[in-house]
Amino acid sequence: MVKMPGDRVLTTLGAFAMLGGSALFVAWLAEGFQPPTASPLTVSAQLLFLLGWSASVFGLRRIRAAGPGRGQVLLAIQLSLLAVAATQELQDLFLAPEQRIQPMYNAADAAWPLSVIFMLPVGIAVARAGVVRGWHRFVPGFCGVTLPVALLTSFLFGQQLLVPVFGVLTAIAWVTLGYVVLRQGHAHFTQT
Repeated sequence: MVKMPGDRVLTTLGAFAMLGGSALFVAWLAEGFQPPTASPLTVSAQLLFLLGWSASVFGLRRIRAAGPGRGQVLLAIQLSLLAVAATQELQDLFLAPEQRIQPMYNAADAAWPLSVIFMLPVGIAVARAGVVRGWHRFVPGFCGVTLPVALLTSFLFGQQLLVPVFGVLTAIAWVTLGYVVLRQGHAHFTQT
């Protein structure tokens, strides 16, 4: 076997996704794991996180990780949810609170948790398709359980744990998701 350079698009998407995957954690750490504010640092970090997450989803689409047909539709829906969520960050960055387009802002606010939860069906589709092998195929599903686990933890042990637990789980899950995409880029080789 002769190793080829790999899929540079996938490796680039994966590297960017890893950077974006840690952005929320870094911003929340800088703010002492208090509930997220609309500070420029937090908003920029949230936007970087969404862009990195989108890079992962584009990578998964590129390799058809969720399978053809319905799997590709699931990934397209995921990208749509992320695009809607990003409009909240753009409004926070460029518009004063009284200038925000409230129905769009509210939809974007709802798209955030929905996009996290929607990683569950995406994860199931990726695990079933078998394109991504080994433990890597379970990573998208792990992303989908981060919010439910954080909510359950805060319910059982106190509301003050919600942001730290979600921050840590999110960083681990989304950096790992980026790593999976990056590794898929390195995995492309040919036999001679």
